Amino acid sequence: MRVLMLVHNRAYFGGGTFYRALHLGNELALQGMEVTLVASSPSKANHRSIPQNNAINLVTFAGILPPRWRYGYDPLEVQRRISWVRGTSWDIVHAFDSRPTVIYPALIAQKKGAKLILDWSDWFGRGGAVEERNNPMLRTLLRPLESFYEEHYRLRADGATVINSFLEARLRALGFPAAHILALKNGTYPEKFRSLSIDEARHRLELPLDRPLIGYLGSIFAGDAVLLAEAMHQVQKIIPKAAIVFIGNPKTSIPPLNNLIQAGFVPSDVLDEWLCACDVLALPLRDTLANRGRWPSKLSDYFAAGRPVAACAVGDVGEILTQTGAGIATPPTAMGLANGLLQLLNDADLRAHMGTAGRQAAARPFHWKNLGIRVADFYREIIHA
Repeated sequence: MRVLMLVHNRAYFGGGTFYRALHLGNELALQGMEVTLVASSPSKANHRSIPQNNAINLVTFAGILPPRWRYGYDPLEVQRRISWVRGTSWDIVHAFDSRPTVIYPALIAQKKGAKLILDWSDWFGRGGAVEERNNPMLRTLLRPLESFYEEHYRLRADGATVINSFLEARLRALGFPAAHILALKNGTYPEKFRSLSIDEARHRLELPLDRPLIGYLGSIFAGDAVLLAEAMHQVQKIIPKAAIVFIGNPKTSIPPLNNLIQAGFVPSDVLDEWLCACDVLALPLRDTLANRGRWPSKLSDYFAAGRPVAACAVGDVGEILTQTGAGIATPPTAMGLANGLLQLLNDADLRAHMGTAGRQAAARPFHWKNLGIRVADFYREIIHA
């Protein structure tokens, strides 16, 4: 089976959607499929095939805009992708979102005989993730574009993958047949996470041994950062020595915090050390359309690290924590999150039990290999429908 995957993101710089496609594509290739992933070029260079240590082919296209400003709307990149797709043929084209650089070449591939699968992994448009952008001019520019492209082409697809039940309900409300929808969250590779003890991880990183550490991984919406800061203030009223560790680039300003540790960029080969150094991992989520309409990819890595999670029960997060037993689902308030963090910090047995449950979830339903098997079966169903 020949599979074309399309993302609007820059290769290796484009956030969770690029890696969602990359990991799924690799797993499909390991099952014997011929998979090509098309992404935006991380530079101003023209498209090229990039040799890599993955099982798939990766092709990138440049546009007229600087790489960080393309957002899937670069007109030159659209034309280059369309011209390239016209000279190819595929059995499946899996489009990850439906912005112009993705949907227009995907429709060309569909017209040539490929079955079109449209992935929906974020509420991008009006009321959703576009409202979380810090630049007001950018919000104003992108809001109508994101809103149009998010929904307009959904019913043209032969099948759909959705990252959560909220977007699945939205897709079904548009009239898309439920039998052609696959619920598909993001996964992890637990074998890449060493099960280090807290003391061992902290010795490696030269972190303090005498205080509780609460970890947060990756980027965060500005409002969620405020929620986490307010929760930490409540925690520190009870446990003054508790510290918060920001791992990676939060991509927003962090409110003033006591006992703040900022790791900055962390190479993938030591990510597990930072996560394992923490007693508890936090996931603050306000109850917004943007948070209901996504799946926080970091949660899968939290599971793989074997550390308990305190997360606000927004979207599917609360249900998943209940099903897996890997953490505490809290109300989406500062006090609710603080109480969840305190409950875990004060109960070592509960932390150990939930950490073990997280590892089991990472090894089974959230392993990319198992998710790849589900996607391959779904492709065959769509082709034979």
